[in-house]
Amino acid sequence: NTPTWSKYRYAMSKLSFFKRIYRIEKEQKHSDCGIIDPKNSKPAYTTCDKSQRWNATINNPKERTFQFVPIDNNIIICKSDGKSKESTCDGMLLVEQNQILAFIELKDTRSKGFAAALSQLENTISLFLQNHDPSSFKTKRAYIANIAHPQFPYNRKDEIEHFRNQYKFTLRPETTITF
Repeated sequence: NTPTWSKYRYAMSKLSFFKRIYRIEKEQKHSDCGIIDPKNSKPAYTTCDKSQRWNATINNPKERTFQFVPIDNNIIICKSDGKSKESTCDGMLLVEQNQILAFIELKDTRSKGFAAALSQLENTISLFLQNHDPSSFKTKRAYIANIAHPQFPYNRKDEIEHFRNQYKFTLRPETTITF
Protein backbone atom coordinates (compact mmCIF):
# COMPACT_ATOMS: atom_id res chain seq x y z
CA ASN A 1 0.00 0.00 0.00
CA THR A 2 2.56 2.56 -1.05
CA PRO A 3 1.01 6.00 -1.61
CA THR A 4 1.02 7.18 -5.21
CA TRP A 5 2.21 10.76 -5.01
CA SER A 6 3.12 11.24 -8.62
CA LYS A 7 4.56 9.64 -11.69
CA TYR A 8 7.74 11.62 -10.92
CA ARG A 9 8.57 9.74 -7.73
CA TYR A 10 12.15 8.51 -7.77
CA ALA A 11 14.41 6.51 -5.55
CA MET A 12 17.48 8.41 -4.39
CA SER A 13 19.82 6.57 -6.75
CA LYS A 14 18.08 8.10 -9.78
CA LEU A 15 17.44 11.60 -8.43
CA SER A 16 18.44 14.66 -10.42
CA PHE A 17 17.10 18.03 -9.32
CA PHE A 18 17.91 19.42 -12.78
CA LYS A 19 15.78 17.11 -14.96
CA ARG A 20 13.75 18.96 -17.56
CA ILE A 21 10.55 17.28 -16.37
CA TYR A 22 10.82 19.21 -13.07
CA ARG A 23 11.31 22.56 -14.79
CA ILE A 24 7.63 23.29 -15.14
CA GLU A 25 8.19 27.04 -15.36
CA LYS A 26 9.94 28.77 -18.23
CA GLU A 27 13.05 30.88 -17.83
CA GLN A 28 12.17 34.53 -17.26
CA LYS A 29 13.73 37.96 -16.82
CA HIS A 30 11.11 39.88 -14.83
CA SER A 31 12.54 42.60 -12.62
CA ASP A 32 9.83 42.22 -9.99
CA CYS A 33 7.72 39.12 -9.35
CA GLY A 34 6.68 36.89 -6.53
CA ILE A 35 6.63 33.29 -5.42
CA ILE A 36 3.39 31.81 -4.15
CA ASP A 37 2.88 28.60 -2.17
CA PRO A 38 -0.75 27.66 -2.96
CA LYS A 39 -1.14 25.37 0.11
CA ASN A 40 -3.29 22.90 -1.80
CA SER A 41 -0.76 20.15 -2.52
CA LYS A 42 0.27 21.92 -5.69
CA PRO A 43 3.79 23.18 -6.37
CA ALA A 44 4.83 26.74 -5.55
CA TYR A 45 5.01 29.05 -8.57
CA THR A 46 6.09 32.52 -9.67
CA THR A 47 3.77 35.29 -10.78
CA CYS A 48 3.90 38.99 -11.65
CA ASP A 49 0.27 39.47 -10.62
CA LYS A 50 0.50 41.90 -7.70
CA SER A 51 -3.13 41.33 -6.74
CA GLN A 52 -2.06 37.96 -5.32
CA ARG A 53 -0.36 37.67 -1.91
CA TRP A 54 3.27 36.74 -2.55
CA ASN A 55 5.12 34.56 -0.04
CA ALA A 56 8.42 35.95 -1.32
CA THR A 57 9.45 38.70 -3.71
CA ILE A 58 12.04 38.29 -6.45
CA ASN A 59 13.89 41.54 -7.00
CA ASN A 60 15.83 41.31 -10.26
CA PRO A 61 16.82 44.90 -11.16
CA LYS A 62 19.30 43.83 -13.86
CA GLU A 63 16.67 41.56 -15.42
CA ARG A 64 18.92 38.52 -15.30
CA THR A 65 17.57 35.24 -16.67
CA PHE A 66 16.25 32.94 -13.96
CA GLN A 67 14.15 29.84 -13.56
CA PHE A 68 12.13 28.81 -10.53
CA VAL A 69 11.96 25.03 -10.08
CA PRO A 70 9.34 23.85 -7.58
CA ILE A 71 10.54 21.03 -5.35
CA ASP A 72 7.75 20.30 -2.85
CA ASN A 73 4.82 18.65 -4.68
CA ASN A 74 6.91 18.45 -7.86
CA ILE A 75 10.07 16.43 -7.14
CA ILE A 76 8.74 13.68 -4.93
CA ILE A 77 11.54 11.95 -3.04
CA CYS A 78 10.75 8.76 -1.15
CA LYS A 79 12.38 7.94 2.15
CA SER A 80 14.33 4.71 2.33
CA ASP A 81 11.22 2.88 3.62
CA GLY A 82 9.58 3.58 0.25
CA LYS A 83 6.29 4.43 1.96
CA SER A 84 6.70 8.05 2.97
CA LYS A 85 8.11 11.11 1.31
CA GLU A 86 10.99 13.31 2.33
CA SER A 87 10.23 16.74 3.72
CA THR A 88 11.58 19.23 1.19
CA CYS A 89 11.63 22.98 0.69
CA ASP A 90 9.28 24.73 -1.71
CA GLY A 91 11.65 25.45 -4.55
CA MET A 92 14.97 26.14 -6.15
CA LEU A 93 16.01 29.23 -8.09
CA LEU A 94 18.58 28.97 -10.89
CA VAL A 95 20.03 32.28 -12.06
CA GLU A 96 21.98 32.79 -15.30
CA GLN A 97 23.77 29.56 -16.08
CA ASN A 98 25.27 28.59 -12.74
CA GLN A 99 25.66 32.10 -11.33
CA ILE A 100 23.28 31.57 -8.40
CA LEU A 101 21.66 28.48 -6.90
CA ALA A 102 19.10 29.23 -4.19
CA PHE A 103 16.81 26.95 -2.23
CA ILE A 104 13.66 28.59 -0.86
CA GLU A 105 11.27 27.64 1.91
CA LEU A 106 8.07 29.66 2.14
CA LYS A 107 6.19 30.02 5.42
CA ASP A 108 3.11 31.86 6.58
CA THR A 109 3.08 31.24 10.32
CA ARG A 110 3.88 33.29 13.42
CA SER A 111 5.22 30.42 15.52
CA LYS A 112 7.78 27.70 14.78
CA GLY A 113 8.29 29.08 11.29
CA PHE A 114 12.06 29.40 11.45
CA ALA A 115 12.79 25.97 12.95
CA ALA A 116 10.47 24.12 10.57
CA ALA A 117 11.79 26.02 7.54
CA LEU A 118 15.39 25.42 8.57
CA SER A 119 14.73 21.69 8.91
CA GLN A 120 13.16 21.52 5.43
CA LEU A 121 16.06 23.43 3.88
CA GLU A 122 18.64 21.26 5.63
CA ASN A 123 16.93 18.07 4.44
CA THR A 124 16.56 19.31 0.86
CA ILE A 125 20.14 20.54 0.60
CA SER A 126 21.42 17.27 2.11
CA LEU A 127 19.49 15.32 -0.54
CA PHE A 128 20.78 17.68 -3.22
CA LEU A 129 24.40 17.25 -2.06
CA GLN A 130 24.04 13.46 -2.15
CA ASN A 131 23.30 13.73 -5.87
CA HIS A 132 25.03 16.88 -7.13
CA ASP A 133 28.24 18.87 -6.80
CA PRO A 134 27.26 22.54 -6.42
CA SER A 135 30.81 23.84 -6.95
CA SER A 136 29.99 25.09 -10.45
CA PHE A 137 27.63 27.70 -8.94
CA LYS A 138 29.28 30.99 -8.09
CA THR A 139 26.78 31.82 -5.31
CA LYS A 140 24.83 29.35 -3.16
CA ARG A 141 22.00 30.59 -0.94
CA ALA A 142 19.10 29.27 1.10
CA TYR A 143 16.11 31.49 1.92
CA ILE A 144 13.52 31.28 4.65
CA ALA A 145 10.73 33.60 3.56
CA ASN A 146 7.98 33.98 6.15
CA ILE A 147 5.37 36.62 5.27
CA ALA A 148 3.68 36.25 8.66
CA HIS A 149 6.96 37.06 10.42
CA PRO A 150 9.22 38.79 7.84
CA GLN A 151 11.71 40.24 10.34
CA PHE A 152 13.64 37.43 11.99
CA PRO A 153 15.50 38.27 15.18
CA TYR A 154 19.23 38.72 14.84
CA ASN A 155 19.87 36.12 17.55
CA ARG A 156 19.90 33.52 14.76
CA LYS A 157 23.53 34.35 13.97
CA ASP A 158 24.88 31.05 15.37
CA GLU A 159 22.36 28.99 13.39
CA ILE A 160 23.17 30.93 10.22
CA GLU A 161 26.91 30.41 10.72
CA HIS A 162 26.42 26.69 11.46
CA PHE A 163 24.34 26.33 8.30
CA ARG A 164 27.08 27.98 6.22
CA ASN A 165 29.77 25.73 7.71
CA GLN A 166 27.69 22.57 7.34
CA TYR A 167 26.23 23.04 3.85
CA LYS A 168 28.35 25.79 2.20
CA PHE A 169 25.15 27.77 1.47
CA THR A 170 24.46 31.23 2.86
CA LEU A 171 21.24 31.18 4.88
CA ARG A 172 19.09 34.28 4.46
CA PRO A 173 15.96 34.64 6.56
CA GLU A 174 14.23 37.29 4.40
CA THR A 175 11.21 37.64 2.16
CA THR A 176 12.98 39.47 -0.69
CA ILE A 177 15.32 37.53 -2.96
CA THR A 178 17.61 39.97 -4.75
CA PHE A 179 20.09 39.11 -7.48
